[in-house]
Amino acid sequence: MRDASPYLDDYVFIALGQHIRNPFALLFGDAMGTFFFRPVAMFLWAISVELLGNGARAQLALNIALHCGNALLTHQLLRRSGISASASAIPALLFLVHPTAFSAAAWLADRFDLLSLFFGLTGLIALRGYLARPGVARFIATCAGMLCSMLSKEIGFALVAPALAMALWPGAGKAASPRQRATVGVVVVLCALGAVAARVLTVRSVTETMFLSQGILPALASGTLKWWEYLPAFVGARHASPAALAAQAPLAVALVALFALPAARKGLAGRPVLEVIVLGLLTMGACSVVQSPVVSAFAITPYNAGGFVSNALAGCRFYYVALAGLALVIGGFAESLARSIAPARALRAVAGVAVAMAIVGLLVASRGIAREWTAFIQQRDAPVLRAAVAVVERQRFAPPGCKIYLLDLPKDAISVASLLDTAVKQALPRGDPHVACFIQSEHAPWYHLLEARNLPSDAYKPLEIIAFNGKPYPPLPVSNLAYFYLKSVDGRAIAEDPKARFYAYDGHTFNDVTADVRSGRRVIHFYDSRPLF
Repeated sequence: MRDASPYLDDYVFIALGQHIRNPFALLFGDAMGTFFFRPVAMFLWAISVELLGNGARAQLALNIALHCGNALLTHQLLRRSGISASASAIPALLFLVHPTAFSAAAWLADRFDLLSLFFGLTGLIALRGYLARPGVARFIATCAGMLCSMLSKEIGFALVAPALAMALWPGAGKAASPRQRATVGVVVVLCALGAVAARVLTVRSVTETMFLSQGILPALASGTLKWWEYLPAFVGARHASPAALAAQAPLAVALVALFALPAARKGLAGRPVLEVIVLGLLTMGACSVVQSPVVSAFAITPYNAGGFVSNALAGCRFYYVALAGLALVIGGFAESLARSIAPARALRAVAGVAVAMAIVGLLVASRGIAREWTAFIQQRDAPVLRAAVAVVERQRFAPPGCKIYLLDLPKDAISVASLLDTAVKQALPRGDPHVACFIQSEHAPWYHLLEARNLPSDAYKPLEIIAFNGKPYPPLPVSNLAYFYLKSVDGRAIAEDPKARFYAYDGHTFNDVTADVRSGRRVIHFYDSRPLF
């Protein structure tokens, strides 16, 4: 992935981190003006750009490091729950190398799920420690981990279910009194309610109607059923490469062994085994419910034998946290198998084979998926984006509010066109005057992100503010920047705008066609809706 480039939503997160002057503003306000509220993750995104720069290579390395950290935390949670070392290592390694989990980590924009799971697992491990040995530090770590998980992405709310089950699970070896367990459970719920309140008070609620137009209950029902319908495809990770086979073979062997050996099922009688399995199933079920409104509104494309599909990789994010829950379930079954196999030497041999196969799976899956993902971006979006950045940097006319129209983008570069403004600006150095310009194609992008300190209030004209559900959707200030949500309607006014410059793509570079546009020799058809609507 060292040759990969940003893609789609990556642009805005890098651009925001690259040009914002006060990243702490992301912790206490709406950072996007869209349907989500993820202040912790947005703040950490800005910090990562500050420390690592805007290059995709370093940012992707951070994603993979977070994914590896989540595998280690999954292992630790199993160990702290009374599962043996071998039975904990196998599912953690499976989670690490699974093509769906790796694919989610391979897309920069999916860092939200990685961070949410990272903080959530940290909170659950701290909770396990508190139940074994109550203390103020562990109590605070539990609450902080759960709260940061929920404020990194909405999927963090799904981890409230296993946290409550863990706190209230009746079992031996828990030093915490029933009152202490009830208290920590209540505080976790209060943290969730606080996160919901912060969201309601901060996010423009009108945007949520895009997912709830059919009603809350129908959206929950249809989205949940759809999530479970596609789960087998993402667990199976059907793909035309040996990655899936190499990464999933240990899982298949373990499941066959469990159902083939009647003695293995006797191990399920242990309380730690049952608890871990229940925690994993609760995590998966809660993930399906929490994500149901979004899943009900989006098409999900699973991997299949037809080859690489970018939408399939993007869909993996809906199952990343759930796969960690599945790892807990597998850990419980693996422990039941471990209690049924004698001598211990046999279990160590099984674990050794699983580890070796997992290493092969990691090498094959990461190489196959990463190369296909990188090739997809490099063939479709990267050449257009490089040409766009080059022509913008060459343009000397860049007063605040200037307009730069990049025309004739290829139809298969829709991801660049839909986020063209931030796609260009994420590659510009901090302080570049073009950050105060509006950049787009014939379509207005989802949003423009501008340096707003010296920007006139009517700088966006003759572009127009969009209406959402019949109401104007005004600009959103974020520190020194501002998001504008615009549409292109009056083509003649746009052509005559003295602050506008026009460039046409010839397949290799953008050429200045401003004179032709102004004279009417070249007529441009602008569109009054954003590309993905």
